[in-house]
Amino acid sequence: MIPGDTQMSAIYVLVCKVLAAGYLSLETENQLRKLLRKGCSGDDMDALLMLKQAVVFGHVKRQTPQSVIAEDVRQSAHDLQVA
Repeated sequence: MIPGDTQMSAIYVLVCKVLAAGYLSLETENQLRKLLRKGCSGDDMDALLMLKQAVVFGHVKRQTPQSVIAEDVRQSAHDLQVA
């Protein structure tokens, strides 16, 4: 992370909290989206990828409608195959 860049570290901190809790609320998801629009570091991207995998594999539950989760899982599976 870039020293003194609070927005970068805010993403990492939020992801760590979500991973520890095992639950991603709509409020936290919206906060992450807002922070992402402002940019992120490589460490933040690594943390977001870990969060994505945790959601895909069921270690973190999202507070969203089932149809959105199903689409995200399909997209995530596709993204993982491409990577």
